[in-house]
Amino acid sequence: SPDIHTIKMIQGENYSFSCQQAAVETVAADLYVAPWGNNNNTGTSPAEPLQSIALALTKIEADSLNPHTIYLADGTYSPSLNNQSFPLNLKNYVSLVGENETGTILDAEDSSGFMEAMDEEENVGLKNFTCQNGYLPYHGVFIWFYDNDDAILENITIKDCTSSEGRVSALGTGGPVRIKNLHVENIQGHYVVYIYPVDSICENLTITHAIPNAGDSSGGALLISSNSEITGEPSIIKNILINDCINNENEWFTSASVLVSNYAEASIINATIADNFQMYSYGAAITVQNAELTLINSILYDNSPRQIRLSPHPNYDPSIVTVQNSLIEGGIDLITHLEPYIINWMDGNIDADPMFVNGENDFRLQSSSPCIDAGTLDLPAGIELPEFDLAGNPRISGDSIDMGAYEYQDSTAVEPPLPQPPARTSITNYPNPFRPSANRSGGTTIMLELVEEGPITVDIYNIKGQKVLNLMDSTTVPGTFKFTWNGTDADNRPVASGQYFVKVVQKGRTTASKMMVIK
Repeated sequence: SPDIHTIKMIQGENYSFSCQQAAVETVAADLYVAPWGNNNNTGTSPAEPLQSIALALTKIEADSLNPHTIYLADGTYSPSLNNQSFPLNLKNYVSLVGENETGTILDAEDSSGFMEAMDEEENVGLKNFTCQNGYLPYHGVFIWFYDNDDAILENITIKDCTSSEGRVSALGTGGPVRIKNLHVENIQGHYVVYIYPVDSICENLTITHAIPNAGDSSGGALLISSNSEITGEPSIIKNILINDCINNENEWFTSASVLVSNYAEASIINATIADNFQMYSYGAAITVQNAELTLINSILYDNSPRQIRLSPHPNYDPSIVTVQNSLIEGGIDLITHLEPYIINWMDGNIDADPMFVNGENDFRLQSSSPCIDAGTLDLPAGIELPEFDLAGNPRISGDSIDMGAYEYQDSTAVEPPLPQPPARTSITNYPNPFRPSANRSGGTTIMLELVEEGPITVDIYNIKGQKVLNLMDSTTVPGTFKFTWNGTDADNRPVASGQYFVKVVQKGRTTASKMMVIK
């Protein structure tokens, strides 16, 4: 029957529906999507992928006993390249999983947000992809879990997004969430990551260059906040880097980096918060307003105008901050506060230069840094130290841990080699774009680097997922192969201008690259 995922219904209005012949047959199975796919395919195998992510979300059926996944092949998904429709409507018990965080790209082409869960969805998963070039004209969120329960995000990048005005965020959550490896960079908005402060755990978070939009006072990196008194375990943030963020608000409770407010409780472990700027003399790198924050094994340095501010509402409970084994520039004496407040200044805190490798873009520690081995392994009950730092190095060395998001690596130490990803088939072509020519005077050269032997097919597809031409169907050995495609179809007719894909299938694995034909 129609629901929020198929028809947008306006609250307060009455509707009646009669569905007799469904246009889309649903399926209770995992589905596959690829930029070169075809919406007439079944979508139930990598060999017959759909092209539209939105269609896959419409077709898929899932529930608590039968969760399902939509698998996205590497490539770019955008409105102009393959008719993608954004924002996507996420569904209960459905995960959206890309092939690779850097290779699977959702590009909104400066026209919209990316996805949202607006109907109390449960157990939604997002994994292994990049969202880029989003645009929102006013209030909104590029990836929005409005009232979710147990969402999971892993290996996600959100970057290069703009907004005209209003309070815009890159990621917003309205319920418990598990985040691992989230990278947010170059976002115009207002507290570009918002986390509801109950039972959420975030490990490995970077927020870089979060800046105000042009339309109003905004900015800031991370907001942990509620609208009322809350119950449950506090949010835990481990391994976090915030740098080069700007806020231009002129209110006392504002922050360029982290704002914990409105009864929220949070623990931040092994953070590096540096080189962030509040345009006015208000606020701080971390502001706590009518909330409670525990800060352990962290570095706050070179943030303007100050590192920590306690700014409670006079009618509310005290703002509370607990600081342990952390480097705070200026120390306790430069923490700005208004009544009522509580500062728990624990053992192991220092005021010194952390000696970053480069305080503008490389926040690893030099060998003489006072932050090395200066952290603590003794954490509050229920909080576990991260196993690795932001760079993937072991977080604990012997019986000690460093302050900040990065663990110092002794270049003389003998370390096991990092696992290398398996070699993959690669495709390049030149020139690109190119002009078609039936007499073979034009065209483009396609080069394949094959890493294994076996049966292989090489085909050209148009943007609708229709096969245009077969270039190869045989068995090969590893090596370099070259083809010339002159921009014609199987009947030697020049193809129309537009986007095309060269698709290589070998041993059930698909690799593709896009080409542009112009006339």
